[in-house]
Amino acid sequence: MTVQQFRARARVEAIQWDGSAACDDEIFDWAIDVWSRHEDGRPKAIRNLFLSFRPENDFTGMEFDADRIAQWKAEGFSAVVYDNSTGRWSGVRTGDWVVAVEPETYQPMSVDKFHATYERTPQETDHA
Repeated sequence: MTVQQFRARARVEAIQWDGSAACDDEIFDWAIDVWSRHEDGRPKAIRNLFLSFRPENDFTGMEFDADRIAQWKAEGFSAVVYDNSTGRWSGVRTGDWVVAVEPETYQPMSVDKFHATYERTPQETDHA
């Protein structure tokens, strides 16, 4: 038997982080962790899982401090996304994709890796 190569064909949702205020708002509203819901299914308590380092954003009460943000910035990151599967915040560079690998689990992915892994499909839902 010969070793063969395969590519996963999972359907995911993703947004490319461009560093703009509009993109910040869109990802901020999309990348959420719903802790509880109202009886009709609407989210009741949520936690945002994407935070950009834009000056107008407030990090008061976050589990990381100004020194950690400065370190991420020095490493070239302009935002962070929380990955529920690892329990860690990961840096996102401008141009990277934020990928929902499963519900409420988001990961950053470089442009090259994203395009090597996924191809665009017809959009079934609109998050705008």
